[in-house]
Formats: sequence, structure tokens, C-alpha cells
Amino acid sequence: MTRWSCLAASSLLLSCSEAPTARAEVTTPIRAEPVTGAEPVTSAESVTSAEPVTDAQPVTGAEPRKPLADTSPYPWHADPTIDALAAVGTLESRFAPPAGFERMGVARDSFGGWLRTLPLAAAHQPVRANDGRVLIRANHRYLAAVSTLDIGKRDLQQCADAIMRLHAEWLWSRGRAAEASYPTGATPIPWTRYLRGEIPHPVGRTFRWRARKPQANDHGSYRRYLDVVFSWANTGSLALRSAKPARADVRPGDFFVLAGSPGHAVLLLDVARHPDGRVVALIGQSFMPAQSFQVLRPGTAATWFALHDDGVDTPYWERFPWSSLRRLDPSEPGGDITGASDQKRESSSSS
Repeated sequence: MTRWSCLAASSLLLSCSEAPTARAEVTTPIRAEPVTGAEPVTSAESVTSAEPVTDAQPVTGAEPRKPLADTSPYPWHADPTIDALAAVGTLESRFAPPAGFERMGVARDSFGGWLRTLPLAAAHQPVRANDGRVLIRANHRYLAAVSTLDIGKRDLQQCADAIMRLHAEWLWSRGRAAEASYPTGATPIPWTRYLRGEIPHPVGRTFRWRARKPQANDHGSYRRYLDVVFSWANTGSLALRSAKPARADVRPGDFFVLAGSPGHAVLLLDVARHPDGRVVALIGQSFMPAQSFQVLRPGTAATWFALHDDGVDTPYWERFPWSSLRRLDPSEPGGDITGASDQKRESSSSS
């Protein structure tokens, strides 16, 4: 039984980017329990196994007096069309590895290096839905931090979408936006086609490209392009069209994804290793409805998640096995799948 099985009983509860099947409109937040302060229904075994390493991260308290984060590598902060949260510290400055662990070496200009200094909002910031509702209070036991990344006004930027969003923002920051092309249930949607004035038009459960006027080559257009991607993407397409790294090669920027209805995906924001071979990771996610991109914690005594022989346990989903590890790598395309997310497609086309 999954940790959300108590909620899955509702016929309207579907995943945050489910496998390529139609999706019903969800009108209520699926995680009402964090708002009321109640703990989510979960098995004691899975929570215990998720927190074998403690790092004494505070649950509440005043924000440390540190310089504001450097937001220049994070394009949403410079986009006048986006109302980003104020940056107060970074992932790296706020969360030191547990005693005896060292962050693994990554190039600063890599996706993993870029995630390591992801700007974070103040510690009192809750997780909000795209319509502004508070979904998870700031002092919830499974919430470590909220990133400054905007959500958007529509219910689009869910779990798999947030992973693609961050990857796309990294490409933009590196001057590599032309490489942006993300998987959908039909065919990839590249930024270059959208830029020259093409947009997917629904035809049954797939789409055809329709010509319109060229788009401005600016971040505002890029952000709108990503909403088009999100309206077609899902966990199924992301799982099948991404590279499959070996467990021994796990690194920041990799993600775990379980496709299905429901399905879910979580992103490895940082990875640290111990000389005895143990590996831990900082993990982030969005969810359904579209909401703040959040840094998870396995419990009040820890922020880093242990990566076990059989995968990783996170608070809001079943165990992610190593077979679900993926990486967004343009040089390693995956297989083909059919279908798309009807609910998100309708939301996008109605805007």
C-alpha cells in the first residue's frame, strides 16, 4: 500500500503528471493534512527507513543572517513577467551534509552544480498551490525549505514538469536554450520550433504543429513555451524518454520517476558520500496541484535522505527503486510512447 493509498480511493485523485491516460479535473488539494497540521497517513516502517542519518536541521527558528543568494544564474529572478520569491540563502549554504559525509564533486556549470546553489526562500515560507492556497505549513516535519521558483498561474507545473522546468532554466542560464526539447506522450516539443512560431495543436490524443507568428527570443517567451510542454508532458513520457544512469554513477540532477496513474517523480538536488560507502541526497519535488518546488526532509531529525540498496523512501510516495533512476541527457534519447495528458492540455489551450 502506498503512502497516499488513503487518498487514492477518490476516483478524482490522479497523479502529478500521470502516465499517458486522460485525467479528471481535481478541484481540491490532495494534501490537506499539512494545512491542518496533521501528519500524513504512512507506515511506520517506511518513515523509519527514510531517516537513518541525522543532521540536526532545525524545524523552526529565525532565518540565519546570511547574505542574500546570488540569483544571477537563475533566470526567473531577472524576468520582469515573473514574481519570484525573495532569495535568502542557497541549498548549499543552508544544508550541510551529515557528519562524516562530503558533497560529491560536480562541475559548477553542470546541472547538478547549478542545483547545488539553488536559491531558497525564507524559512517561514509555506508551500503554496498555483492559486495561492497554503498546502504545507513552513514548520511541517517533511518540509525542509521552499525554492524561489515561480509556480505559474495554472495547474501545470507539477512533479515531472518541475524537473523539466529546472533543467530548462539551467540551459537558459548557460546560453544553451536551443537544446531545450522535452518529452511528451506524442513527440518531443523543442524550444526552437516554438520560437519560430509553431505550436502543438490537439488532434485526438496527439498533436500536429500549427504555424503562428514567431515568438520573441526572451525568457518570457521561454516560460510560456514551458507551459506548453507541461500541458503535454507526464511521468510516463519523462520516464521512457530519459537516460538511465547506473546506480554507481548517481549524481545531483538525476531523478527518480515512477510512471502510472497515479505516478510521481522527485529530483536529486545534491548528493554526499561517506568513506564507508553510504550515500545520502537532498531531494526536491513539486506535486499535484501545481505548487511551490520544495526541499523535502525525511523527518524532524534529518534533511538528507539515505539512498539504500533497494532505492529511496520519501514521505509522500512509495519507495523509488534504483530501476526508476533517470537523467535528462539530450545525447541519450529514450523510447517512443503514445498518449498525452488531457487535463493539462485543456488547461493550456484555454489560456
